[in-house]
Amino acid sequence: MKKPIFFLLLGLGVLLLVGGIVVIVPFIKNMYTEMGEIIDKQAEYRRELRQYAYQPLTVEQDTLHSQLLNTIGENPSTQESDNLDVILSKEEYITYINKRFNSNHTDYLSYIHSMPDTNHRRILLERLLKVLDTEISDDERNIWVDFYYTMRDWSKAGKNQLNNRKEFQDLLTKELVDPLMKQTKTGFSVKTVQMGMISAMMIDDTELFHNAWQSRIRTYGEQEGILYSAIATPDEFALMRSFFEDDVSFRRWIVEPFEIIEPEESQEEK
Repeated sequence: MKKPIFFLLLGLGVLLLVGGIVVIVPFIKNMYTEMGEIIDKQAEYRRELRQYAYQPLTVEQDTLHSQLLNTIGENPSTQESDNLDVILSKEEYITYINKRFNSNHTDYLSYIHSMPDTNHRRILLERLLKVLDTEISDDERNIWVDFYYTMRDWSKAGKNQLNNRKEFQDLLTKELVDPLMKQTKTGFSVKTVQMGMISAMMIDDTELFHNAWQSRIRTYGEQEGILYSAIATPDEFALMRSFFEDDVSFRRWIVEPFEIIEPEESQEEK
């Protein structure tokens, strides 16, 4: 999925969706060079995101970690010790969230329901624009960012453009290509192709954080590792929690291996 040749082919696939065969010849002349530049920028994006996902706790965060664990330890026999939403609604954690993101949440559920919030959308757009060195309108930005979050939710079960090709193509067309085409007066735009390729590269962001959080669990144990993750990467943690119906299914998703869906082609052959 990360090899240049794959993304070159993916770009051609997006091109066929939005432009048709007529525009392929002039586009393909510069595509390999542009893809190399995009892949280099995406690699830097990945390094920065990985650094954030695996960063150790600061002294202040470590103190908060201990406070939350002590709170659980005071009532070890209650259901509260296993209820992640209740634990993260403690005053200490909510104060931490509000201070960090300049927000005014009263409990953890209100934070979950706000996701993706303005702060996360702003940070995401900054990350994406570092990869796409092209001017895009506000409407195009909103479509692109919305598509990113749609993919993050879609990919949580291990789905990607390789093991669910038709589903991904339908998603790409409906949620990104068609809306962008409506915003572009001339219809076809190279930007649309590039935005589609970059979006496909970002599908494994969900797996990156899943792996980081599981590494905390392996190091500290389930309860301590999950709380460590919620403190170290609070925005990404709340974003993923927002994709699940309840904290039980979310906790299960964190501790279980990242599920990989069987390829559709293999299913059809059976």
